[in-house]
Amino acid sequence: MKQRIQLVLVATLIGALVIGAMTVTTLAGTKKDRFFTVTLIVPIGNIPREKAGQIIARDLEKIGIGVNLRYMEFASITPRWKKAAQTGATFDEGGYDMYMVQSSLNATIDPSGIYQRYACDQFYPNGNNRVRYCDPEFDKIIYQALATPDDQKRWALCQQAEKILYDDLPTIPLWRPSQFYGVRSTVKFPEGKDLVYWSTYAFRWAWRDIPGKTKDQMSLRDRTLIYASPSDIDTFLPGYSGSSYSDRGVYNMVYDRLIQPLYASLSRGPKEEHHPRPALAQSWDVSPDGKTWTVHLRKDVTWSDGAPFTADDVIYTFNLITDPKAGYGSDKFIKQFGITWKKLDNYTVEFDCQKFTPLFADHILDTYILPSHLLSKVPPEELSKSGFNTGKQVVGTGPWILVDYQPGQYLKYKANDNYYGGRPWFDYVVIKIIPQAATAWYALKTGEVDVTERWYGFTRELQEVKSDPNLYALQEASFGPQMIRINNDHPILSNIWVKRAISLACNREAMVDVISNGLGVVANQHLPPWSPGHNPNLPPLKYDLNEAKKMMEKAGYDYSTITVPGPSD
Repeated sequence: MKQRIQLVLVATLIGALVIGAMTVTTLAGTKKDRFFTVTLIVPIGNIPREKAGQIIARDLEKIGIGVNLRYMEFASITPRWKKAAQTGATFDEGGYDMYMVQSSLNATIDPSGIYQRYACDQFYPNGNNRVRYCDPEFDKIIYQALATPDDQKRWALCQQAEKILYDDLPTIPLWRPSQFYGVRSTVKFPEGKDLVYWSTYAFRWAWRDIPGKTKDQMSLRDRTLIYASPSDIDTFLPGYSGSSYSDRGVYNMVYDRLIQPLYASLSRGPKEEHHPRPALAQSWDVSPDGKTWTVHLRKDVTWSDGAPFTADDVIYTFNLITDPKAGYGSDKFIKQFGITWKKLDNYTVEFDCQKFTPLFADHILDTYILPSHLLSKVPPEELSKSGFNTGKQVVGTGPWILVDYQPGQYLKYKANDNYYGGRPWFDYVVIKIIPQAATAWYALKTGEVDVTERWYGFTRELQEVKSDPNLYALQEASFGPQMIRINNDHPILSNIWVKRAISLACNREAMVDVISNGLGVVANQHLPPWSPGHNPNLPPLKYDLNEAKKMMEKAGYDYSTITVPGPSD
């Protein structure tokens, strides 16, 4: 029976896709067929997400909501969400109404993820609240969760916060995809240091293995790793980031943190290790009350221009974050816990917190450090438009050095011969921008690229990988959810009953079983089932068009005024 249902859904999808993916699509209908029309933006490059947009748009039409479906490259979406996040601008005003995206911050095992996404004091550019959602009760609970050192109390508070998000739907969770990186069989990663847990940070450990050849006998192409990405980056300085593609395309390549990135352990779930590991900081001492951290820096690190790395770079970076003229990053966490810092000597920095926080390492030591000897010469208010943020002059302490950037085409890096963590095996890494998933997959099969980004959302291709000896898959467990982000200042979409109607019109089972080929699970709330903050008492989000119509009536819409029939009793 399930197979028969899937066949019907596949047929429906094929008909829907005839409309023409990757182009601007306006669904047919007249004004009397709908109550209103909104625009749903879908980023190009992720196949299941593109198909899900079609399904959602068609089901919303069935409850009287018209949808202009717009497929756009993520780099083109970024300025829209930034404008909407700052001003509440709708799509027609240069912002957005709704857009689909996958969010890793909704998958962390501590409260910091949903705090950054939904707290009132985290509105962009001071934080990652991109939907203009604000609920004082949510803030009160999540602040308590952030501050308590007691794990059981923290998770209980997180579950309360999840209940508020479940009821308010500032974003609508859809499904948690199980994605994979397609990799050429000659490209290798050490155990536990692959792309699944380390993203492009893992390129520092990668190598190529061609039987019968040493590295010296390999061609320049063999000594170059080419990585396909569906979208371009948007900034070169981490604090101005608006896209995860910049994390993978620039920050993981060029810069380094005081500690190694914690997301590697976060993505493994709560049973795995979750502790700081040395990077630019070789060690640290923590006071008995947990409020003072004395960080000892490595003395063998240089910037890619040859200048030495010192405590001045750390001090400059955190001073920049707290400088309102720079608009760099967010200082909300710093202010909340009264964090200050001072240089003890050239290789020692002391941080003091007025209030204890268990998330100090995650929020402070996990910060990318910037070159003071260069950036301090630029007025803070001009930094975001300087060559340091546009790719003209990029200097870091990381394993790779940027040598060429062609917007919309590629980023080319060479290995940093003086990297303190050891020179990478590959001489070059090229991040090639290929928006179309089918084109990227063909490039992988033919050897034009070595790795495809997991966010292409390949599903049926997994079977192809298993039968092709030239390929293998690095598969990731269900992580951050695909979701609909809603502009919560939108004059129509801010209505809770409209948001609930939209959620009820989302066929999550079809998104997993049909368009994702079973690679994933339905997302019934914002936090994943393996997170201690996941609330086990919340019922699953259901698909029910009749119930969705009842929500529209609660929002004040009268089905007698349009041709779409109203709900049945």
